[in-house]
Amino acid sequence: MAHFVKPYDLLLCVFFLSSLESILATRREGEALVKWKNSLAPSSFLDSWSLTNLDNLCNWTGITCNSAGSVSEINLCEKQLDGMLSEFGFTSFPNLNNLTLAYNFFSGPIPPAIENLTQLQYLDLSMNSLNGPIPFQVSHLQSLLILNLSQNALQAPNWSHFSPMPVLRFLKLSRNPLVSKFPNFISNSPSLTYLNLSHNKFSGDLVRESVFTNLHHLEVLSLVGNSFEGSFPPDIFKLSKLKRLALSSNKFSGSIPNDIRLLCDLEYLYLGNNSFEGPLPPNIFKLSKLKHLVLWGNKFSGSVSNDIGLLSELETLNLHSNFFEGPLPPNVFKLSKLKFFALRENNFSGFISKDIGLLSQLESLYLGSNFFEGPLPPHIFRLSKLRDLDLSNNRNLFEGSIPIGLGLLTNLSFLDLSSSNLSGNIPSDLGNLKLL
Repeated sequence: MAHFVKPYDLLLCVFFLSSLESILATRREGEALVKWKNSLAPSSFLDSWSLTNLDNLCNWTGITCNSAGSVSEINLCEKQLDGMLSEFGFTSFPNLNNLTLAYNFFSGPIPPAIENLTQLQYLDLSMNSLNGPIPFQVSHLQSLLILNLSQNALQAPNWSHFSPMPVLRFLKLSRNPLVSKFPNFISNSPSLTYLNLSHNKFSGDLVRESVFTNLHHLEVLSLVGNSFEGSFPPDIFKLSKLKRLALSSNKFSGSIPNDIRLLCDLEYLYLGNNSFEGPLPPNIFKLSKLKHLVLWGNKFSGSVSNDIGLLSELETLNLHSNFFEGPLPPNVFKLSKLKFFALRENNFSGFISKDIGLLSQLESLYLGSNFFEGPLPPHIFRLSKLRDLDLSNNRNLFEGSIPIGLGLLTNLSFLDLSSSNLSGNIPSDLGNLKLL
């Protein structure tokens, strides 16, 4: 006589097996974490990680579980951990979507087995001492949204082995000794909104390589402190969503194209310490959202247009070490949000307008090494937030004595009046400047 299993009993059996598998999987995750812990230098931060505490896995330090009790996040940021990743059980965490090990003392290579974390969306290994080539298996993590490998000792791999990462939004490889041309997989990762390759040893002519064509969603681009060369890459003007562009400390040269106006959402423009030359393009003053304009250490020349007053959101204006000349444009004193104003080592001339007193938010003012002349306007001492004041170098032609009122600048912590033509006694209210 046949015996039939009741549907209820079958359902109960499936539930039991499923629960058993979940318990076993959780145990495997806990055992893998303990094994890795035992390979690291002893740390009190991981005292909760114990084989006798497996039932409490989801409450271990740095561990977050999903609704099924499986590890979904490992966040050990700033836990002073010291060791390697070689004993990390990359095959033991099928549901891990966040691995954050930043600000520790991890060393050694990134194991190729990292590709087994197929659900990973967030990987942050920054601020460690990891070394060796970045394994191309990292690019097999096709669910990855955020990848931060900055501030390690990683080396450049053969980038041609890397796969495009179509959903990657954030990529930070800064402050590694990466020596190579621009990584080609980046150009084929079209979802990127943030790209930071600063302070490495990347090189090449970005005009010839056309690396930015597909990166239409990019909002932040930082290539600071590399050896890129050639003229301003015209493909950058296709990045219409760009808010921050940092190309400082490279080997770029030539003029800035008038097409800069196409970056209409730009808030930060850092071009310092290159070999850009010529006058500023008129359309640069149409970037109405610009907050920081940093052009120091180039070969820019000519006068600064009065249209600079159109940059009403400007907080930083750094023209230090160029060849600008002529008087200061009157509208520069209408930049009411300006906090940092640096004109050192140029060929500016003429009088300093009393309207300088209108820059009420100013904290740093550097006018040294120019050809300014005439008396120093007392209105400068209305700048009550001023912390740094530089009027130095004998190329300045200031005349007369230091006006009484210097003591009103009670926040002043840096003052340089050396090698100027100022004369007379030092004002007695200088003693009010307790921060000097």
